[in-house]
Amino acid sequence: MTTWRAALVTLVATAFLFLLLNRNHLANKVDKTEAELVTEQATNIALGNIIDAYQSNDAANRAATTRQLENERKLRNESEDRLKRFLAAASDDKCAIQRMPDASINILRE
Repeated sequence: MTTWRAALVTLVATAFLFLLLNRNHLANKVDKTEAELVTEQATNIALGNIIDAYQSNDAANRAATTRQLENERKLRNESEDRLKRFLAAASDDKCAIQRMPDASINILRE
């Protein structure tokens, strides 16, 4: 019976050592996983900040584009109004219908 006791004690001691080593291995694995999670969280925070900056920049660009389009529309309407007024004023003038000399056109372009 002592052999059985010795075998049982040896088996229990071996199982205890195995469980102790396994616990140590699992603890190291948990620590490593936690460190990876901390790194991943930092990366996610940085990426979130970049996305926020892009969204803010996108909103500013959209506002600037809207202002630019509004200014261009306003200038186009003013130009069309001036052209209509000119054509209305020049409709009865035969001189206004003729081509202007190139020298005069160059002066107006300056």
